[in-house]
Amino acid sequence: MQALNCRSARLWLQAPHELWRGDMRTLDSHLASCSACREMNVRQVEMDRLLRRSLLGVTSDGSIRAQVRAQIAAQTAPATRPGGFHRDAKRRRWTLRSLLLPGWIGAGVALAVTALAVFVPQYVPDAGGGVPSAGAASHLVRKDFGYPLTLDPTRRDHLLAGAWGQVYESWNAGASWRRLGALPPGLIIRALAVDVAHPARYLVAARLSVFVSEDRGRHWRRTASNLLGAMNMFLIQDPSSPRTFYLGPSTLWKSTDGGLSWHRDGIGAVFAPYGIQALETAPRGRLFTAIWGGGVATSTDGGVTWRRHSRGLPHNVMDVARSSQGVLWAATDKGTYRSSNGGRLWQYSSPRYPFFATSVLPGPGYVLVGGDATLYRSPDGGRHWHLAMHGLPLGPSINSLMADPYHPSRVYASLNSDGVFRSDDAGRHWVAMNAGIPLSGHGTPSRSLLFLRDGALWITDGTGADPEVLTVEQDVTMATLAPDGAAVAYLAVTPGAWAVRVVGSGGSRPVTLDTGSGAVPAALRWSTDSSLVAIDLRSGLVVHDLASERWSWGIPAAQRFLGWAPGGRSLLFWDRSTHRMVARRWNTGKERPYGTAIIPSAPVLSPNGERIARIARGSLAAGLSSGPLRAAPTQLGGCRLVSWSGNSAALFVHCGRELELRSPNGALRKRLILHGGTTVSAAPDGTILLARHAAIWSWRPGAGLKRIVSHATPAASIH
Repeated sequence: MQALNCRSARLWLQAPHELWRGDMRTLDSHLASCSACREMNVRQVEMDRLLRRSLLGVTSDGSIRAQVRAQIAAQTAPATRPGGFHRDAKRRRWTLRSLLLPGWIGAGVALAVTALAVFVPQYVPDAGGGVPSAGAASHLVRKDFGYPLTLDPTRRDHLLAGAWGQVYESWNAGASWRRLGALPPGLIIRALAVDVAHPARYLVAARLSVFVSEDRGRHWRRTASNLLGAMNMFLIQDPSSPRTFYLGPSTLWKSTDGGLSWHRDGIGAVFAPYGIQALETAPRGRLFTAIWGGGVATSTDGGVTWRRHSRGLPHNVMDVARSSQGVLWAATDKGTYRSSNGGRLWQYSSPRYPFFATSVLPGPGYVLVGGDATLYRSPDGGRHWHLAMHGLPLGPSINSLMADPYHPSRVYASLNSDGVFRSDDAGRHWVAMNAGIPLSGHGTPSRSLLFLRDGALWITDGTGADPEVLTVEQDVTMATLAPDGAAVAYLAVTPGAWAVRVVGSGGSRPVTLDTGSGAVPAALRWSTDSSLVAIDLRSGLVVHDLASERWSWGIPAAQRFLGWAPGGRSLLFWDRSTHRMVARRWNTGKERPYGTAIIPSAPVLSPNGERIARIARGSLAAGLSSGPLRAAPTQLGGCRLVSWSGNSAALFVHCGRELELRSPNGALRKRLILHGGTTVSAAPDGTILLARHAAIWSWRPGAGLKRIVSHATPAASIH
């Protein structure tokens, strides 16, 4: 049996589940004879145990689905041999041992959960509710899924993105996307690249594997598999040597033939104990790496030899980037640091309050740094910092930041769970670029029904399973779910005062958007991209982003607020004095005509903002929000519109003791007979809620009538 040195043993201990049976025996033998490595392994096993115990602590209150508990329970450490090494490597899930230092053992539950979300985002259990805790990011509502992104350096406005195991392509700077050729199912895509020397060649790094396409993504072939230690969080092409690619982290792999074959390039004490997290290339073969547990290391010979530079720098580094002036920036678990002498000396340069930074981007005249739930911008090289989250969803988890080589002020952000966002003003404002990219593996969030119980706000799924309280307040009167399912805006009313707050639908600390006294808001409306909330004050309108900005303007008495226009950049109103639709810009209130149709009475706007309908004098009419309405031949005397269906394709109509689902042309699809005393409303996803005898029932055509919860009333904000 070949002897194992301590350096290799510690490298193998980063991911023991990847070892072959023979390697496992070799490592066992080394641990039996090396007390230092054995002690390190024991500390790592203890770290795993504490993390599992922390997770079990936040899931013991009965608010998490049984599947989540089962998955956490399945991670219980199997029996160990002397030395503490796990024999059942195939069954054991990858934990944080390759990322966390033993010094974190005393960290609290919230830190452990946050670390899970940041480091292994695609391993968060997806049981419809995530792992909520008092300080958890809101995006644990669905699987905290990264959307890796790459910009084509050879063609303007050409992008590739990964989502749910497949590759998507955009030729218009992210405005729309289409899926490329199918990859094998079950992949976790971590990074992508377009070959500078051969623009028709696309490369994809999945976990432990590499795929290459020679025909612009129509067909793929696997060129590497079982790359031990390569969890594949980055795939970098060397611009000075286009045949050279680097892949990591944990172990650094290198290819000198365009990704067809790979060899290890990063083995040694410089990467111990926990491995590389990011890599930056520079002219003349220079490389810079961010190391968790090791600061920053540099190479001047293309990765053959390395030297660590960590003076003044925290040990745990997530990202490293180099500005055009040669200044190095490092994103760490204690904030942002910079070095103006190639990494030999580092200085703290971060916002006032240190935060867990995961990505840093130095651009012309600015620096952006993102992390868990936060994105900051500095216009002066790090001396002053400001929040830069205008247009981003609640609590964004920043996966990566990229500058557009063809547009100096254009920046892209990849967000875990929330897709791709773009800024055209160097990071000051952001817009979602997700048309065509799936944000959920199942199409719609499973936890989508809101209700009130004793004045507190609760959430459940369409079956009423696992209801969870979202607020401790007992004065909530109205709530609405964001279109992406990640957050809830709600209205709390006390005598003489009101407040509008936002809370993560998976559980988080509420954020107050606005407060007031006197007239209570009539409605809360999310923008179609889930980044803005409009508050209808009847005489005026207030729009908030989810960070700190607020815009407000007055509304003429003749205008009635309907909702958001398609795209989420304007708001739509119906003017009863002109009987026409008007649109107002979300941040200025500037008015412009919207369509030319004459609409005698106020219409109901569909969830996506694309269609409107109305019933007047028993006549139903429907059409595009920007076009004319077409009258249906069906007469509906004594009926009222409740809402559009969740997919904006049908209408719910309330007629006396009947609830009907009708096509926009008036055709009857389904009918439900109502009992006396039943009130009808609509959930944000279009589900019809029926309240009777202090219980809530849901009705979806095809799914029938189901009792959801007792001792409750709907919390839906009705259109």
